[in-house]
Amino acid sequence: MNPSRSWKRDPNTTMTPRRWAVVSALAIACVLLVLAGSQRVSAAPTRVLMDGESFPDGFTVPLGEVWEFNPGLDTKVTTSGNVVVLGTLRMRPAHGNAEHFLQFTNIDESKFVGGGMTHVDAPNDIGLWVEDAGVLDISGTPITPWSYQWEADWSSSDDIVAAPNNPGEYASFQQVDSISDVPPENALGYKPELLNLTRNVRIEGTPTGRTHILIHAPNAAGPQTIEYAAIRYVGPWIGDEDDSGRYGLHLHHNSYATEGSIVTGVVIRDGGNHAFVPHASHGITFTDTIAYTTTGAAYWWDASGIDVCGDDTGCNETFDLVYDSVVAADGQPTPVKKHTGTAIWMGGGENITVRDSVVVGMNGRSGANTSAYEWPSRDRGVWTWTNNTAHNNQARGIFVWQNTGGDAGQNHVIDGLTAFYNESAGIDHGAYGNAYVYKNLTLLENATDAGLGTEQFAEILSHALGKQSLTTNGPGATDTQEWYGVDTGGARLMVFSHNTPGKPIRFLYCDFSEVAFNEGTLNPGGIDFIECGLDIDQFDRSGIHTGTVIRVQDGSTAYQFVGDGPVQTIEPFYDKAIPPSTTTTVPATTTTITTTTTTLPSTTTTTLRPPRTTTTTTTLPPTTTTTTRPRCRRC
Repeated sequence: MNPSRSWKRDPNTTMTPRRWAVVSALAIACVLLVLAGSQRVSAAPTRVLMDGESFPDGFTVPLGEVWEFNPGLDTKVTTSGNVVVLGTLRMRPAHGNAEHFLQFTNIDESKFVGGGMTHVDAPNDIGLWVEDAGVLDISGTPITPWSYQWEADWSSSDDIVAAPNNPGEYASFQQVDSISDVPPENALGYKPELLNLTRNVRIEGTPTGRTHILIHAPNAAGPQTIEYAAIRYVGPWIGDEDDSGRYGLHLHHNSYATEGSIVTGVVIRDGGNHAFVPHASHGITFTDTIAYTTTGAAYWWDASGIDVCGDDTGCNETFDLVYDSVVAADGQPTPVKKHTGTAIWMGGGENITVRDSVVVGMNGRSGANTSAYEWPSRDRGVWTWTNNTAHNNQARGIFVWQNTGGDAGQNHVIDGLTAFYNESAGIDHGAYGNAYVYKNLTLLENATDAGLGTEQFAEILSHALGKQSLTTNGPGATDTQEWYGVDTGGARLMVFSHNTPGKPIRFLYCDFSEVAFNEGTLNPGGIDFIECGLDIDQFDRSGIHTGTVIRVQDGSTAYQFVGDGPVQTIEPFYDKAIPPSTTTTVPATTTTITTTTTTLPSTTTTTLRPPRTTTTTTTLPPTTTTTTRPRCRRC
C-alpha cells in the first residue's frame, strides 16, 4: 500500500527531514509513553469480557474505554464480525492456568478485497482492526519461545517441534513431547531448533476461514504491547499479489505512533500470507517471535524503491526496527510463482537491525532465486546484521540483488552468517556493483545437489564487482566489496558475468578449494585473494573473461594472471592490517574446532567432497588457525 507522503529523503543526511523534526518531541514523548503504558496496564476496565460471550456482528471498543478478558479465568470470546479497537483491548491472564482466546468464526475469505487503512474501507475483511487511538495490551504468561534444548518451563502438553537438521531435509519438522524426543546434533555438530508453539493468549480464525490483525492507530496514546500470544489461521491470500494488507500482524503506516512498541514471544502459524509486517511503522522491537507454516516472506514490508514510490523515495520505509532472535520456519511459497522468494525481507529504512535470528525449513521453491534472507533490488535499507543463521532451506542462505543507483556504495556489513545444508549456495551476491563487507562466514555443505550443474558445491556465487563506500570511516567503510573470514570446509567460489564495470573485490582468509568462472564477454572482473592459500591449479579458467585480473597473496609471496594468460610473480600488493583471525563472536558456550588451512607443503594432498577430489597446494609452510564455530545460541 502506497499512500502519498509529504516528505522526501534528504540525500545529504542519513536521516529524513521528518525524523529531524521530531527528535526533540520524541525526548518528551518517551517519558509520556512510559506513563501511558503504566496507566494502560493499571486502568480499571470499562467492561470485562466473560467466557462464552459471542458477538455475531463483531464489536467495537470505544475511544477511552478498556475492554478486558477476565484475568483470572479461562475466557473464550467468539465473533463473526470485525473487532474494532478505538480504546484499549486487554488480554492479560493473571496466571498460567488461565487462557484468553479470541476466535473469528464463519469467515468467507472470498469476500476479502484488501487495501485501505480501516475497516470502513473493507468491511467484509473480517479481523481485528486497531484504529485511531486504539491500543492492544496483550501479554500471555512468559515462556521460553524457542531454544536448542528442552527448557524447564516447558510441558509435555505443549506443542513443540524440532526443526530439520540433516542433509536433504527441508520440511521434516518433528513433534517433541519430552526431553527424550529431542533429536541429536547433526554431523556438523549443530543442534536443531526447538520451537514451542503453545501460548495462553490465542487469537485465531479457523482452518477454512482465516482472519487478520491490522494496526493503523496514528493517534495511539502509547505503544502497542503484544507478548507471548499465539496467532493462528490468519493471512488470507487475495488476488495475484502479496501486498493485500491482510497479514498475520500488520502494523500499517503508524509512523512514530508505534515508537517503543514490543512484539515478544509471539507465534504466528498456519498463515496464508506474510506473518509479521512492520510497514512504515517505526520504533518496534520484535524479540523471540516465531513464524511457522506461513506463506511468502514471513518478515516483510512493502518495497520502497523508486519503481514503487516514484519521486516520493522511501514512501514505505521503516525506521528504528529490531529483529532480535526471530525465527522463520517451515515457510511455504506464494500461490503466485515469483522470480524471487524469501523468509526475511531486508527492506528499506534507517537504523534497522537483525541479530541472532534463524531461517529454517523454507520448502517448495517460489522462484529461481529463493533465499532465507533477501536484499531486494530497489530498496535502500542498510541493516545492522549480527550472527544470523540459515539452514535446511530449499533455497540460498543470502540473496543480494541491489540496483540502487548512486546509493550502491552504502555501507553494508554482514557480520556473522552460519549457513549449512541449504539446497543452493550459502550466498548469492549481486547485482551490478556495491560496497558490501562480509565478515565471519561459516558456509558448510550447501549446494550439494548434482542438478545445480556448475553451481554444485559453490558456497558463494559472485556477480557484483566492488565500489567505494559512501563514507570513508566508521562501520563498513571500505574501498571495495570485501569478504574476510570465509570458512567453507573447502568448497567452490563461482564467479559470474558483470553487467557493469567496477572495482576488484577482495577475499581475506578464505579456504576455497576451487575458483571457477562463467563470466561471459560483457565486462572484465577482478578479485584479490589474500591469505587464502590458492595455488594456480585451483582456478578453473575455462569460463574466465579475457580481461579479468586475479591476484593472489600469501605471506610475502604473490602472483597474478589475466584471463587464461600466463602466471606472473608480483610484489605483495596488500599492505593494510590484515584481520588477525576468522573467529566469529558468539556466546560463551561454544565448541572450538582446530583446522589446518589449505596452505600446505607441496607434497600434501587434501581429499575434498566431489568433484573436488584432490588438491595439490603451494609450498608455503603449514599454518594452523582456531575457529570458534557457534553450535547453538542457547545451549
